[in-house]
Amino acid sequence: MFLIDSLNRSLKKKLILTLLLITILPIFTLGLINYNNEKDLMTEQVFLFNKALANDLGVKIDYYIQKKMNQIDYLASESYLTRDDLLSFQELYQGFELVYLLNQSGVIEAISEGGLEVKSNYYGDPWFQNAISGQNYISNYHYSEFIDKQVIQFAIPIRDNDKIIGVLGAEINLNAIEKIVTDTIEDTENSEVYLIDNTGKPLIYNKEKEATVNSKPFQSLIQFVLLKGKNGVKEYKDEKGVNILGSYKFIEKLGWAIVVQQSSDKAFAEIRRDLWINLFVILGVGVLVALIALKISKSIFNPIDELKKNMKRVSKGDYSKSVNIERQDEIGELVDSFNKLIEQQIDIISDLKDNSNKISATSKKLFKSADKSHNANQNMAEYIEDTVHSIQDIAAINQEISSFSEETTASTQSGKEQIDEAMLQITKVNNCIIQANQASKELAEESKKIREINNLITNITDQINLLSLNATIEAARAGKAGLGFAVVAEEIGALAKETAKATSNINKTVGEVESGIENVLNLVSQGTKEADMGDKIIKEVAQSFEEIATAIEETSLQLQDASLSTQQVSEKSEEVKDSIEDMNVLSKGVSDISFELDEMSDRLKDIINKFKI
Repeated sequence: MFLIDSLNRSLKKKLILTLLLITILPIFTLGLINYNNEKDLMTEQVFLFNKALANDLGVKIDYYIQKKMNQIDYLASESYLTRDDLLSFQELYQGFELVYLLNQSGVIEAISEGGLEVKSNYYGDPWFQNAISGQNYISNYHYSEFIDKQVIQFAIPIRDNDKIIGVLGAEINLNAIEKIVTDTIEDTENSEVYLIDNTGKPLIYNKEKEATVNSKPFQSLIQFVLLKGKNGVKEYKDEKGVNILGSYKFIEKLGWAIVVQQSSDKAFAEIRRDLWINLFVILGVGVLVALIALKISKSIFNPIDELKKNMKRVSKGDYSKSVNIERQDEIGELVDSFNKLIEQQIDIISDLKDNSNKISATSKKLFKSADKSHNANQNMAEYIEDTVHSIQDIAAINQEISSFSEETTASTQSGKEQIDEAMLQITKVNNCIIQANQASKELAEESKKIREINNLITNITDQINLLSLNATIEAARAGKAGLGFAVVAEEIGALAKETAKATSNINKTVGEVESGIENVLNLVSQGTKEADMGDKIIKEVAQSFEEIATAIEETSLQLQDASLSTQQVSEKSEEVKDSIEDMNVLSKGVSDISFELDEMSDRLKDIINKFKI
């Protein structure tokens, strides 16, 4: 479980394991397959070799026997043979122990070896009967009747014009056959050769292996070969239970069998040695491939580990060093890309640091501008408040003038009815005119003050417009962070325009009031003159009163217009006051936002300062 967790957490271990598996596993798999194939092939080769060995021995022995038979047959082709012919033949053809000539009666007429004891007649012997009847005879391996040796006896009929006139006999020993076996089988120490005649009697064998010859498995094999006349290889156990590999060959002309056997351990010793060599070669190749795979994996992962260390350093904010790995492969391209990324990050952090400083400075300027705007709006509100009070005073005066005009009209009408009290009324009118004159002058003075206040409002509005423009410019410099400020600046500019419009209306109304006041002053002056002349021109009193009544009526209308204008100015002033209060709120918001922007800029500086470049 720990190994699986370790593999899941390490790409390096996964790749090394994969590389080892895709290199070593096929090698071992192919090695095992090759091992099994070679084992089967070499086992088959051992079987085939032993089979071929037995077959080769059988062929050579058969050829040797056939050759001797042909040699005897060649000699038997001569109708009349002497002992000298037999000696010459024996000298010419090596391997013959004895050659002898018998007539039709079975009596020996000539023999190559002198001084031997022979029977007077061999007519009853089976070998003679076979030969005299026209058949070639080859005996089993037996003790010779003529010499004290084990021999193989040949008997061939001698013909003269297809008439059998005698028998030619010859005997050979097994030395030549043993030499054939010895020359054919080089490893005689590990291989045991058994030449078996058609009765199952061993002709050639190791005397120490008597128990093997008499063992049941061996006898079963011999009987199988002799009965079936088969050639092949068979694996069996000897009398000691040892696995034996036996190859056998049936010599058809002789009816003999040749068996070559060796222990399976010795037979397959070379196979096992070769297989072990192959196994060690496979293991060696596997180890070599594993070492090469580890070397390759190290060449891949050492720079990756170095890159990983640098990435951890960069993740902690340290951009002070680049990765120094020189390679021409994909890892080198990855390192170059990583170094370029570090350079880009350094440039971004530097730009961010510069922009942070600019934002901080801009926010501080904006905070100061907002504070100044707030103070200016506060002062403007106070000025507007005073203006409203002054306008209210003007309205009160206009109301008084209006009331006075009504009284004057009534007095004029009474003067028409009571001419006797004209002088008294004229005196009163004169006094009232004087008061009206004084009030008109005061109203003119107040109008001037209104104009001055209105001019002040206009100047303040211009300043607000200028501040709004500056705020818009600063917000544009701030980019996305200044979008909110730009909206606020636009609202302030709009309010300033409304204020300018309102002040323009106030100036117009004040102009009308001043014009009316000027008319009032003229009328009052004229009334004063008429009053002075009242004593002299009493007859014109009625007409003067008419003119006064008309003038007062006009004055009343003008005062009504002035009162209406004053009321409008008062309402606009209230609107201006409300706008200024809104501007104060906006200025306060701009100030707060500027303060927050400054704090954010400081925090951004703290974050940027964590990076080491």
